[in-house]
Amino acid sequence: MKMTEDQLDKALDLLAPALETTANLVREELFDRYMGEPYGDETSGRSAYMSTDVSDTVEAVFAEAMEIFTSDDYLIDFSPVGPDDEAKAREETAVVHHIFREQHNSFVTLATWFKAGLIEQNAYVRAGWVSKERVTIEEYEDLTLQELMTVYQQVAGNGADYEVELLTGIENAEALIAGAYEEPIQIINQETGEPEPIDVRVRCTKTAKEYEITAIPQNEFFISDRWNSISLEGCPVCGHRGRKSRGELVAMGFHMDSIDKLSQAVEDQEEASRHFTVDNGDFGDDDDDEDLELCEAYVRLQLKDDEPDRLIKLWTTSDGKEVLRWRNGKEAIEEVERVPFAPWTPYIVPHRHVGRSVAELAKSGMQLKTVLWRQTLDNAYKNNNPRPVINEDLASENTYKDLGNPEPGAPIRALDAANAIVWQKSPSILGETLPLMDRADSDLEKRAGVTRYAQGLGADTLSKTQIGSEGVGRIMDAGMSRMRMIIRTFAETGLRELFLLMHADMRRGPSRELAFKIQGEWIESNPLEWRQRTDMTVRIGTGKDDKELRVQALQWLYAEQKEMRAMGDPSVTPQHVYETLKRLVRSMGLQSIEPFVQDPATIPPPDPNAVPPVDPMVEAQMAMAQAEQSKAEAAMFKAQTDQGKAQAEMRLREMQLQFDAQTEQANSQERQHKMQMDMQFKAEEMRLDRDIAEFKAQEASVMLQIKRTELELKQMDMELKTAKTGHDMATDSDKIEADLVKGMIK
Repeated sequence: MKMTEDQLDKALDLLAPALETTANLVREELFDRYMGEPYGDETSGRSAYMSTDVSDTVEAVFAEAMEIFTSDDYLIDFSPVGPDDEAKAREETAVVHHIFREQHNSFVTLATWFKAGLIEQNAYVRAGWVSKERVTIEEYEDLTLQELMTVYQQVAGNGADYEVELLTGIENAEALIAGAYEEPIQIINQETGEPEPIDVRVRCTKTAKEYEITAIPQNEFFISDRWNSISLEGCPVCGHRGRKSRGELVAMGFHMDSIDKLSQAVEDQEEASRHFTVDNGDFGDDDDDEDLELCEAYVRLQLKDDEPDRLIKLWTTSDGKEVLRWRNGKEAIEEVERVPFAPWTPYIVPHRHVGRSVAELAKSGMQLKTVLWRQTLDNAYKNNNPRPVINEDLASENTYKDLGNPEPGAPIRALDAANAIVWQKSPSILGETLPLMDRADSDLEKRAGVTRYAQGLGADTLSKTQIGSEGVGRIMDAGMSRMRMIIRTFAETGLRELFLLMHADMRRGPSRELAFKIQGEWIESNPLEWRQRTDMTVRIGTGKDDKELRVQALQWLYAEQKEMRAMGDPSVTPQHVYETLKRLVRSMGLQSIEPFVQDPATIPPPDPNAVPPVDPMVEAQMAMAQAEQSKAEAAMFKAQTDQGKAQAEMRLREMQLQFDAQTEQANSQERQHKMQMDMQFKAEEMRLDRDIAEFKAQEASVMLQIKRTELELKQMDMELKTAKTGHDMATDSDKIEADLVKGMIK
């Protein structure tokens, strides 16, 4: 597209104010609250506790939403524009969903896009065709010359630029690597006379258009300050200030001079806040980051006075002051049908583009609870570590020294332990702060719609409340209604815009004949034949519960169709029943109905020479008669069975009574025998005790006699010793007397 210099200056003048918008400090604060970053007012020695209410609330809504988004095969249905367009609309719905679900990581895209909106007010995705350069390395070993030629043909036939990086076993390898068009000559081994094996390494580069859906950070998106709608339809200026490597810019087709004019990407304050958190750390500036920054801008401009505004796409430098050029020298300017961005916000604010987020509603409650928790913990710390009041008259030098020892249980020495130290404790504030925290939780539930009863609380918590199960149900319904409104807003704004954009891009893109196997059925479609669509039905349920209700409804419908078919109602055909079963199988999570039921449309028509079918009414009557007969036979069989059962039960009772009588008689005989044995055992036990007593008496008598004998022996021994002593004394006296006589004689 060619624009005059004045028109181009006018477009750049419109672009400049939008690009000058600084990073949003509100979004930076919201992200910090979600990550649990400190407020910055923490004091050393005091509690630095951070409440996590923002993160808890965001994750509760996020989990509920992702269950809904992943539980249904289709999120939207394109509406037909006429009776003959219904099949085509279903086909296009299936194809667009297949591209979104299967050819892209839809879960990550949805999760990033949705959670960004829950945190940062608005969130955006970009969808469109982009030029991608794909590099593949192919290596082959021990090839023959014929196999080498086959490799060359395959590489050249896939439309890619290729480069031979390694080639052995070929005489003219250097020339072939340099790109010469020569026939390869294989080297022959001089000793064996056999050709040498060929090794080859080929680098293939292919540039192609690919459809890409990318969630973009909000700080990279710019828009007119005063734009008054969440939709970008009719927006004067918007765009994406993104980063690309030099290789990506070359693949996109920009001129090297334009690439050289781009400045290196600089990290703004909001981006720094997103990366440098407490859990991630600050690693400083990344000097090795060589990504370049450029703007993809969309400006609505009136080129002529008698024409309406046109939507102009411009690729510019990051400051929006100079338009880039393509490789062919033309300016990177073109007229487009619509912007490639899909925005959404959780809470739409009338006549404003920027809405409100869940994190924004929860941050005040988080701050209040953080303050209350910090004060409560500080109070607990003071009570656990009270300050001592010391009576100096009763304290000693050891008292102050011991108080300086923080070890638990360490002794404190004082002259009077009872009166030397008095511990001062602060009054507990737990009774005042806990009700305030509960009130803060209640206020947060009202603001964000995430109730404590919907966050997996146990039965004990619910039983302690005074509202009853019905009241809990009403509270959960009220909270879920807020959640469902957020999810509905996402579907009606972001998802709706994205799928309309994808449909339009498919019609204009390079894809021609597309073939997909979706839910067991092959679908062939040519996007060039698609109609332009602006209407669609958003299909958002309530997750698992909605799917179960759908299964129950289809089961009821199938039962009704069976009954109508049995009555011969011509309004229900086999095709109707098949469609019901098909949807039932899909709702139950099965991939295809083919293993269970064959499509009646694929069944060949009956042979005209065959016996004509029975009248449905007659067949139904015969079936009813057979059913009645079978019912009567079943009743007769049941009566016979019941009679036989009663007789068997009577015989069984008689046998049981007889068995019980025999058992009782045997038990009585056993008791009598046991009683006799017990009496005999007792008599024998008494006789044995008597014998033992007699033996013990005899033993005692013998022992007494032995004692007496021992005493008599001891007495006789003493008498003998006395007599000997007297004899010895008499003998000594006689000897002395004799010695005296002898002396006198001498």
